[in-house]
Amino acid sequence: MRKQVLTLALALLAAPPALAASPYSDEITDLSIRQARTWNYPGSAFTVRQTLSAGANYGRYLVSYQSEGLRIDGLLTVPGGSPPRGG
Repeated sequence: MRKQVLTLALALLAAPPALAASPYSDEITDLSIRQARTWNYPGSAFTVRQTLSAGANYGRYLVSYQSEGLRIDGLLTVPGGSPPRGG
């Protein structure tokens, strides 16, 4: 069973995805990761919605940002202290 799953996963990774119709036009759009990396994803800066209680060595915040007209919410955890050399 494990070999079958691995074989299927490798086949999916190796085969280019099928072309699909774009919901935004009548054009056929390549949905591969390679193609997606060339697209522009407009966004915005983070907005801190709420400051949460901090941990022993980190701060926590509820943040949001705009992406393609949608508000994306998330938890931002910021480590305390100095960053490592080169970090």
